Amino acid sequence: MKYVTLWLALLQYTEIMATNKHGHYSDPVRYSADEAPEPETHLSADYVNSLEPIRQRKARAKRNRLIFLTVLAVVAVLAALYFLLLQPKPATAPPAQQVQQTEQAPRVNVDEPTDPYVSDAFGLSFDHPKSWQPEDTGQELVVRSPVGKLADSTGAQVDGRIVVSFTAGGGKVPGYATGEPVAVIESQKLTYAKPSQNQRKQTYLSFVNFSQGGGIQEIFVTGDSGYKKGQVVPQVDVKKVDPIIRLVFEKCQGETCGSQAGGALVIAEGEWQKNPLLIQAEKLLQSLKVQ
Repeated sequence: MKYVTLWLALLQYTEIMATNKHGHYSDPVRYSADEAPEPETHLSADYVNSLEPIRQRKARAKRNRLIFLTVLAVVAVLAALYFLLLQPKPATAPPAQQVQQTEQAPRVNVDEPTDPYVSDAFGLSFDHPKSWQPEDTGQELVVRSPVGKLADSTGAQVDGRIVVSFTAGGGKVPGYATGEPVAVIESQKLTYAKPSQNQRKQTYLSFVNFSQGGGIQEIFVTGDSGYKKGQVVPQVDVKKVDPIIRLVFEKCQGETCGSQAGGALVIAEGEWQKNPLLIQAEKLLQSLKVQ
């Protein structure tokens, strides 16, 4: 019995060894049917899957570069359109006529040096800016300013000049042929710089308009007579002053003024003591000295 058991064990061992020799052996302890090792092909699939994030990053980078280049191209096109179509054009040079007017009406220097002038016919003297031109006929003494800018009754700046005239007292006052004027602003006192013994220290200046419209048409030296705005300035008061002194204004075109350039000029009421030409005219009157 002992030998039979040993023989059976040997026979079983021989069968097991034969099975392992042909590759059909499986270890029942280490492996089960559910835990059998997978084929080695799963290694290739893992490798392919590991490459997928790299491909995605490359595709995203390529897409970003394309977007950047597209935006850059759009900006370049818009910049080209701006410079070609929308960029403001440079200001054109002013017309030749405007340049000429600027040259004809230079800036007035209120502190311009003066020259003395003595009139034996009228028995008076005064200082006038060097650019002003006196003309004495014996019947009338006229001093003309250079052409400058004056604001008319509408406030527009126009080329014009001032004419200061002296005529013998007692006669007809020029300008009163159309009637008596009205004061457009209140009369103002003028103080003489160096009055003589035969001369009052102050005098009134009256600012009038013969058409009773707006703006200053003429300025008269009215002596001791002053007027409120809207009052009539009678000729008899003006005739009391000897000589009769008046300021008128003329329109100018280039160096041509007066009737050949549009006639008389009515200036804005606020020009007195503000406009450089009128400041020079006031200084001329202040320097007036009666012999």
